[in-house]
Amino acid sequence: MLTMRRAYFRSLFRPFVESVRVAKTAVKPSVALRALRVLHHEGHDVYSTHDFQSRDASLATREFRAGHLFIFDPMTIRTLMQTNTMDWTQALPIRATLRRLALVAVSGLIASLASAQVPGSLDTTPFPGFASGNGVIPALPIGTGADRAYSVALQSDGKIVMAGGCATGIGTSMCFARLNADGALDNTFDGPGTTPGNGKFTFFIGSISNEVRAVAIQPDQKIVALGTCDNKFCLARLNPDGSFDPSFVGPDGNGAGRFRITIGALDDAAEGMALQTDGKLVVVGSCQATVSMNVYRRYCAARLNSDGSFDASFDGPVAGSPANGGFLFAAIGSDSNRDEVANAVTVQSDGRIVIAGTCYAVFSPNVCVLRLNTSGTFDTSFDGPSGSGNGKATIEISNLDEFPRAVLVQPDGKILIAAKRQGATYFVARLRENGSLDNEFGNGAAADALSGLGNVEVFFGVSGTALTSMALQPDGKILLGGTCAATNFCVARLHSDGTLDTAFDGNIASPADGALQLTFGVGVNQLTSMALQPDGKIVIAGYCSNGSNDDFCIARLNSGPSAARECSLDIDGDGQITATVDSLIHARLALGITGNAVIAGITFPANAKRNVWGGSGDNSIRKYLITQCGMSIP
Repeated sequence: MLTMRRAYFRSLFRPFVESVRVAKTAVKPSVALRALRVLHHEGHDVYSTHDFQSRDASLATREFRAGHLFIFDPMTIRTLMQTNTMDWTQALPIRATLRRLALVAVSGLIASLASAQVPGSLDTTPFPGFASGNGVIPALPIGTGADRAYSVALQSDGKIVMAGGCATGIGTSMCFARLNADGALDNTFDGPGTTPGNGKFTFFIGSISNEVRAVAIQPDQKIVALGTCDNKFCLARLNPDGSFDPSFVGPDGNGAGRFRITIGALDDAAEGMALQTDGKLVVVGSCQATVSMNVYRRYCAARLNSDGSFDASFDGPVAGSPANGGFLFAAIGSDSNRDEVANAVTVQSDGRIVIAGTCYAVFSPNVCVLRLNTSGTFDTSFDGPSGSGNGKATIEISNLDEFPRAVLVQPDGKILIAAKRQGATYFVARLRENGSLDNEFGNGAAADALSGLGNVEVFFGVSGTALTSMALQPDGKILLGGTCAATNFCVARLHSDGTLDTAFDGNIASPADGALQLTFGVGVNQLTSMALQPDGKIVIAGYCSNGSNDDFCIARLNSGPSAARECSLDIDGDGQITATVDSLIHARLALGITGNAVIAGITFPANAKRNVWGGSGDNSIRKYLITQCGMSIP
């Protein structure tokens, strides 16, 4: 029984890990218990020395220095479980090595936890924390002039890669920086030059103008970068130490880690990249084309094999005219005498490719989304709101300007598109799998929905608002990032139904109520990219003014407790785990059974919270498994 209780205690206090310290100060048991409740409520791990009986002591020491342990002697746990009291004098470090680190008093600990865990607040965890506990690095110079980061990505070891364009002499170079998890430059990231970069470096592909627009981390931890170099798409692949990967040779076989590719006959500009599970790369942007004696930009795309050569099976939408890996699209919107730009791309779990960007009707720019089959042909089942899109969806809202910047596919197959709008708002639409607007999105935010449901806007109250990025949390909440008034990092969080998450307040004087503004530099601050850590913390990056030019800048925010922890073996939510309901559903899913057959013949108890398979209501088992347990279910 005691073993079961100890296991229950550890599981109860094991949500997402946050930095805490051992407190040796003796306090009243009531204060100690309140501290434990704070830890549990705010999502902190609580460990016993029992957990480390079979661990290497050096590993335990490293974890303690990383701020991941709140350590109690097993006797303390037994006392707590049996008497509901605890003597904090029994909070012991593992060894003498750790004893010297146990310096934080309980009162300070509780106060810091209450502040640090406000969703949206800067991650000011004490050393090592992030940026020495400041939560932000407002200036990280790379080149000799203006340095602008446009993309950020996370490695599996927690290191952070930033990339963009940096002034170096008469031109602009591709530039990179890699930070350790604590925000310090990673001096093992030396770059391709003969001089050690010590965590940051630059290089050219074109002769004058070079910049990275997107960066991705492969499963083998190699770093792939897409950008524009002298008016053509360009790519580079770096080994984990920053050196060029010579196996990434490009279409002509001579790239040796970096090269340019040609899609259109005139100027091309890269914008977005997606990494397929088979290692192939899909890249999109805009390419100039001559239309009736005039030059306009059109959506363009290419797919590259893992060695950088064109994938000849990616033929494009024009029947009988093989594109052999790269192609331009004909005009998507009704006004063909305007520029059209593809800004973002993602790949669904079934391999189909979703591209989002801007096209034009007669009066204004619209959100225009394409879905392609794996061959590059239009997916004709994707009809859009009109019902006749044949692979294209055009969303026109209130004749206002919408410029999409990000696209994501939810685990349930629904598609999120985020855009900057004319004025002071972010705009988000959600499409069903067939491309029609999802009228369950915005249903709880009717005041913010424009021209019906399926979309919402987030108002920051200042002009010059420009959305640049979006991320999806495991619990279904939607993060939006960009810039307000050209001076603030602006981040908003929505619930899965599109309503603002008012708990996302940040550590500012007045509550942000879901849409917060942060200022780091001395002038212009531009948030250009965001990424989610496995522990739920939010990395936001871009460039900030240092008074004379721009530097890379980056911050880490707390996300607060995640509803994803509501995942349980109790699938129907009746408070019990039974063989005839919950375990039977588990078994059927494990056997690959899908649809209503998963629950066929099952009699649910009267108090079951979830008792149907499909649908979007709270009683849907499929929705629960996808949104709360992170499962991918057809």
